Amino acid sequence: MTVLAVSPHLDDAAFSAGGTLHALARAGHTVVVATVFTRSVAGPTGFALRCQTDKGVPPDADYLAVRRAEDAAASARLGAEPVWLDLPEAPHRGYTSPEALFAGIHAGDARTWHDVLGALRTLAGVRRPGLVLSCAGLGGHVDHLHTARAVASLAEESGVPAAWWRDAPYAFRQPEAPPAQGLPCSLAAVPLAAADLAARLDACAAYATQLPYQFGRDRPDASPEAAMRDAVARFARAEGAGLGGPAERFFADAPARHVLRFHAAALP
Repeated sequence: MTVLAVSPHLDDAAFSAGGTLHALARAGHTVVVATVFTRSVAGPTGFALRCQTDKGVPPDADYLAVRRAEDAAASARLGAEPVWLDLPEAPHRGYTSPEALFAGIHAGDARTWHDVLGALRTLAGVRRPGLVLSCAGLGGHVDHLHTARAVASLAEESGVPAAWWRDAPYAFRQPEAPPAQGLPCSLAAVPLAAADLAARLDACAAYATQLPYQFGRDRPDASPEAAMRDAVARFARAEGAGLGGPAERFFADAPARHVLRFHAAALP
């Protein structure tokens, strides 16, 4: 079976569902991680430029090329194949502040999900997935909302089972947050073997430009990587409460729950 994991950004799949992706690859499935918003944009200015310089990337560097290289390394640690779709991130679509990214989709950006869907239709037509995984939109980042809506539409029109991971690190901060409108609200759990959790942590560590920003600010007593490993492992253990070990949870309807249960040892 081919599993298509649709990630808004170059790190979301590993941070949120890396253990499940590794478990599926370890079981012999083909795992494709398609990241939507990966287009390099020359000469960024304003907020778009700040998004790379505040990660320690010089202004004259190709920020997305640096991130794609990180993603290739992370995918190798998960046993997955990376695919990079050529769409620009929100700071290159008129969003001008961190607050704007979480304040709802701009009127001029309302049809971006159609662009995402078109790219996914083409990819799915070639790869013929038996299961699609993607983000649930926790946190409300506009790129996550576009991705979740496009994947829901793809699943509906194709009939392929789909499940939506709990977006990290937003789920760490708001573990009770519901999925984006229209997505299933029932949770399925995928228990993780020690090797799967270790692979998730190692894959996350590959995103070196993102760790200080995402994890370093809350733990000045630890390195960004150590803070990440602690936060991700703690959340995985919390997700596995009652299961005897760490887990990852997905919002899923009955067909997707069945596929997860059969192929990745998911429990009701």
